[in-house]
Amino acid sequence: MYSRGKEVPGGACGFWGACGAGISAGQFLAVATQSTPLAQEPWGLSNQMTARALDSIGKAGGPRCCKRDSFLSILAAIDFTREHLGVEMERTLPVCSYSSQNNQCIGKRCPFSAANHQKPKVAFLCVHNSCRSQMAQALGKKLAGDVFDSFSAGTEPGSRINPDAVRLMKRVHGIDMEQTHVKTTKDGHEVLEFVGVETLPDNGTCTYTYVYDRTAGTIQVKEMEKRTKKLHYTSNFAPESINSPNQVIKDRAAMAEAVYQRKTSHSKK
Repeated sequence: MYSRGKEVPGGACGFWGACGAGISAGQFLAVATQSTPLAQEPWGLSNQMTARALDSIGKAGGPRCCKRDSFLSILAAIDFTREHLGVEMERTLPVCSYSSQNNQCIGKRCPFSAANHQKPKVAFLCVHNSCRSQMAQALGKKLAGDVFDSFSAGTEPGSRINPDAVRLMKRVHGIDMEQTHVKTTKDGHEVLEFVGVETLPDNGTCTYTYVYDRTAGTIQVKEMEKRTKKLHYTSNFAPESINSPNQVIKDRAAMAEAVYQRKTSHSKK
């Protein structure tokens, strides 16, 4: 594959009318079926494979994007191989995280654009939410922020982030974990958004996205996502006063204030 692929020059997609990614899909099938210029069925299948991949690439339209064209060719090859060779390969739809680095990105016209997919929420969990989960959340935001939203939580949250984690993340990855996660709105309200995760029977989870308006004195479940083997649904609730007599609201308000104090502890020093 490598030696054959090197023979396809850059810009072939525009100058030859045949993208190298599509040609490579045909090369893959030619290698797999041991095709030669004198072969019968393998020769036909290899050319059909190239045509299938180029058709997918052409329908997406230009300008070229090597990643998009490669993704399309791979998906076409997976389908073609299953149909004609009876070989099953896992088929997943990628979500591109490189659009900001491509000045010619076609945006929503691309089937892999993050703009066409609702970003999933990923919660990184550990015991104290002071080291591993915090580092994973920070890296997730930096490396895959356009693919999924990163959050972190702990089963027994500590009072502060591990200073060694803060130091190493800043030195190795250039990420400042000391920055507060509390936002100040235009009207001067201090607002904190954070995630809590509740474990359910049968390995189920209930993920809560909270919005704590400390200035207004309200706590809101912005989104609740319940996921079990049999159920998967989301819901949301209106803001509630932290002075509510409801014990559930009181507990959420106390938790939110503890998270607030923890998030701002570094900035106060």
